[in-house]
Amino acid sequence: MKLRNVLPAMALLAAAAAAMAADLGQLESLPNARFPEENRIVSGALTPQDVRRLADAGVRHVVDLQPSQEHTFDEEQLLHAKGVQYHPIPISGAAALTRENAAKLDAVLEKIGPEPALLHCSSGNRVGALIAVRAAWIQGASPDQAIEEGERWGLKALKPAVRALLLPEASAETSPETQKH
Repeated sequence: MKLRNVLPAMALLAAAAAAMAADLGQLESLPNARFPEENRIVSGALTPQDVRRLADAGVRHVVDLQPSQEHTFDEEQLLHAKGVQYHPIPISGAAALTRENAAKLDAVLEKIGPEPALLHCSSGNRVGALIAVRAAWIQGASPDQAIEEGERWGLKALKPAVRALLLPEASAETSPETQKH
């Protein structure tokens, strides 16, 4: 293929990619919506209508941290029907904030790359918590940096549990048992 034929083809591909670009701004009304990074959205639990909106906005991946018993519809099936990849990592609470689950999230995010993705649980709190432990255990962030990163992604109620995981000696010093002595 001659160079003069390649350049118009590349321009056409670039135009097609721009036309398919995600318009994530139209998803601001999702429950507890946050936009912590480019092409990343965090939200609370989804409805079937939300799934349709995700696909229309150009979201290509959903990372679901809700255990199946929290779902009110078959999220995976509806996402697949809309052409959106589904990545479940069930996090039922603080006990599921493990190195294994942090590594799973890291692998999923690596696989997704820069493509538009939504990460959700019922409120966004578990997303922030898992992001925080991933930042510390996988990416080497300090505990304070990891917690700050988790807060950008939605960490709230699980913050004491995350702090205890990342700073176990600090939580032991302030536990009720040690305060009695």
